[in-house]
Amino acid sequence: MKEAFKKSAVLHLSKTLGAAAGSYEEDMHRNPMVFFTAFASGAFKYAGKQILNILAYAFSGVLSVLFPLILLLLPFLMIFLFLMSLFTTSVSTPELYFNGGFSRNEELKAQGDFIDNALKEHYDAFDTQVRNFKAADKNNTVVYANGYRYNKNSVLAVYFSILCTREDYDGLYQKKNEPYPPYLFADTAKEKSLLKEIFSQMNYYKETQVSYLVVTGIDPETNTPIMETRIYKKLMVYNLTISQWLSEHPSLLSKKAKGMLELLKKYENMAYSGGSGYTPLGDITMPEGVDENLVYMAATLKAEAVGEPEEGQIAVGFVIWNRAGGSLSGAKGACLAPGQFSCWDNGSAQRYLAEYSGMSAGQLSADQCYRVCVAVTTGQTSNPIGTKRYYCNPETCEGGYEVQMAKIRAKNSPDEIQVIGQHVFCENGWEW
Repeated sequence: MKEAFKKSAVLHLSKTLGAAAGSYEEDMHRNPMVFFTAFASGAFKYAGKQILNILAYAFSGVLSVLFPLILLLLPFLMIFLFLMSLFTTSVSTPELYFNGGFSRNEELKAQGDFIDNALKEHYDAFDTQVRNFKAADKNNTVVYANGYRYNKNSVLAVYFSILCTREDYDGLYQKKNEPYPPYLFADTAKEKSLLKEIFSQMNYYKETQVSYLVVTGIDPETNTPIMETRIYKKLMVYNLTISQWLSEHPSLLSKKAKGMLELLKKYENMAYSGGSGYTPLGDITMPEGVDENLVYMAATLKAEAVGEPEEGQIAVGFVIWNRAGGSLSGAKGACLAPGQFSCWDNGSAQRYLAEYSGMSAGQLSADQCYRVCVAVTTGQTSNPIGTKRYYCNPETCEGGYEVQMAKIRAKNSPDEIQVIGQHVFCENGWEW
């Protein structure tokens, strides 16, 4: 095949060159350079033409193989690109946030517009409203409709899904020369408004009236309680899950936002397990080099006595210490034991546990309740309550102050009762 190709090429070249030579035969005798110029020109033209023919043949051969393959793979490529468009945004995915990609960055946490700080302001304001409702009347009651949930991850999953898939996100929020993705900040009016809207949709309350039988005194003749019906207020508090929010707001998400929310759903309960009390998961990440018993103890103290003076916080800290048998290793178990601290039964301590678990050792050492726990467990402060293991705020107990104090006095002598701040501490508890 190759030899035939060579003979054909030589023959064709000879004819071409011969024709050129013949046409210039007369000129050659007059000027030999004319012949050689014509000969060289014909040679180059022929060689160039053959090279182009060979390249075209090779390209057509490759294309004939690739084109059917491209046609075969094109539908799969289009499906892949479509699916990617559902789950990708113009910024790095918020999964990095939920996976702890920024949890140890002190510079980021110090910024007021950082999403954790912005959201904390909403939780603090909401919790203050609930506390004020209870403080307005000792007989007011607060009921968590679905059990207390610190639904921070639920709120942020919805917020990120809407924010990061909006058409105007790139032009409005994308910032240049900044070290962190813009979705980590609520520093524009639209971002702040969206965060507030989502939080309010997922955390709200409804006030109703209820009637109670209240003990107003003791009948001296029969020595029986005098009962009176009174009308008080009840606050139903709702902390929604993602599914609950979707059922109440089914049309707020775009198709792309729904895709991202489906991706982020798995992070909703990464720090908690469902069920009564929302018991913290055993594998929750603790700050490096910090004993988890101290973290659980501080979360309990903060939920129980955050508004108390320091002496009152120290007293509650020693109740935990006494129930733990005077051993730090038993503090976590004492805090989570059923019926020991109501803040774990209703879930209010989980919020502080989540906050503490994301702090550095330096941040923990600056926290008031954590410092109290360190002082209690290391003997750096005196014990104001001795061996007492029970306490309560009688103002908030069922039946009110007088009824609760009567229960406490029934089981404790005056020497076994001690008042510090709003709490009454005692040695032997009381009848429920």
